[in-house]
Amino acid sequence: MTYKLFYLITLFFCYSSFSQTLNVGASEWQNFTHQDGSGIYFDLIKKIYADEKLSIKIDSYNRILHQFNENKLDMVVGIYRGHVKKGILPNWYLDTESPIVAIHDPKFTKLAHASDLQFLTTSWIRGYQFERLIPEVDTPYLINSIDDGFKLLENKRIEVLIDYAYNLIGSNKSKYKSLELTPAQHVYVVFQRNKNGKKLAARWDREMALLRESGELESIYGKFYPKSNLSRFNPNKENVIIITQNSNLLNQKRSEKRPSIESRILNLVTEKLEAYQLEPKVLRTYLDIDKYKDTPNTCFSNMLRNKKREEHFIFSRPMAMYLGLRLYSNAKLTLKEPIDLVELMSSNPDFQLGLAPGQSYGVYLDKKIAEVKPKQIINIPAKTTTSLKALQAGNLSFLLGYPTVIERGLEQTDVKNIVSYQLTGVKKFILSHMMCSRTASSGKFINEFNEVLSDLYQSDKYFNSLSEDVSQREKSGYIKEFERIIMVKDKKYLNK
Repeated sequence: MTYKLFYLITLFFCYSSFSQTLNVGASEWQNFTHQDGSGIYFDLIKKIYADEKLSIKIDSYNRILHQFNENKLDMVVGIYRGHVKKGILPNWYLDTESPIVAIHDPKFTKLAHASDLQFLTTSWIRGYQFERLIPEVDTPYLINSIDDGFKLLENKRIEVLIDYAYNLIGSNKSKYKSLELTPAQHVYVVFQRNKNGKKLAARWDREMALLRESGELESIYGKFYPKSNLSRFNPNKENVIIITQNSNLLNQKRSEKRPSIESRILNLVTEKLEAYQLEPKVLRTYLDIDKYKDTPNTCFSNMLRNKKREEHFIFSRPMAMYLGLRLYSNAKLTLKEPIDLVELMSSNPDFQLGLAPGQSYGVYLDKKIAEVKPKQIINIPAKTTTSLKALQAGNLSFLLGYPTVIERGLEQTDVKNIVSYQLTGVKKFILSHMMCSRTASSGKFINEFNEVLSDLYQSDKYFNSLSEDVSQREKSGYIKEFERIIMVKDKKYLNK
């Protein structure tokens, strides 16, 4: 009798362990995740975790994220990197989300650049958190569905509807125009950062590889398989997150006639980093960058060095060299150059300086900025075109910028009559770096990044990409500085 009881208890616990419920959260997306548990993503999850009992929770994007952060869900479906406070992302992504676009009626609304959005009435679906990707919009009108958005657009209650490109279909496609704001990005399933989550993530990667090899993955996704780009995903490459404030960083070669220096150089490097696949992640501000100091395979592109950052991060050799920062205004000053920033601001208490939160402007200027009265500082987006529009509109008196970057921003907007001034104590040239977390994997990436840079330094292709935006007047000084700093190997680089 005792033996039988022991057997039954053992059998019960074995059965319970195999029938443990897997709590899955998702927002509802047509064709992919439905209230009744059907849809492409759920079909995939049921295939990968066939022996698990699934409990599916459908709710708004922000509520699902909240429940996951409260440990009420084991996994969430369709998440951008960085949208969860904690969690494990597998190597294999779930899908490639369509570009985010600004939909507008060209008969009533002029929208040529993303910077135009700051002056327009804009709307998007509640919980989508587009503010993390679109710094030009601070206070969108939140709606509950895409249908509500098109009704508001039709009735001229809003000027711009921001959503995914695939939602501009049918008669709306011929009636409205769209402007791409961010390129296509990967979305993932995310698991809790615990022992079970680690097992689930490992299983996801293992099964996704097998499903693609067998052809079942293509069968599950059907007509949406080409858009997912899963057929081209290389699981043998190590994934590295490149954090940037440039929402189109690795896509500029295809989408812009004259890509930025940062984009040109990074694309040159990544062409030779065959063991890695880089995934950009856009941050609106760099105020909380320290939280990434222990995150493996995480780097920041085009960063200046300073002592505070060096305490938590490791830096590459210089990836780019810029003409030194200048002060920009829409008014002519009678002061003699170079201008002392602190003296200028203290002598004119009504003047306001626009600064991107968390941004470093070099060791010297950072110290000077700390002396400016806080009420004279205005937080502005890091995006150049947006800050130039704010300067022209009189929302601020001055902004700091690199000449080549500002010139490129002026080309992309209709902003005119901007004047620049030289500042005291600012060097004529400044270096930017790849900045990575102090982890073993990031250190390995930096070493390989440096090897590629070292080879590129000797090439005309690198120098031409670096100096393309430099004027003929500045060219000779730029070449001398390039040879003095960039071409010297094994030198300790520090921006002052």
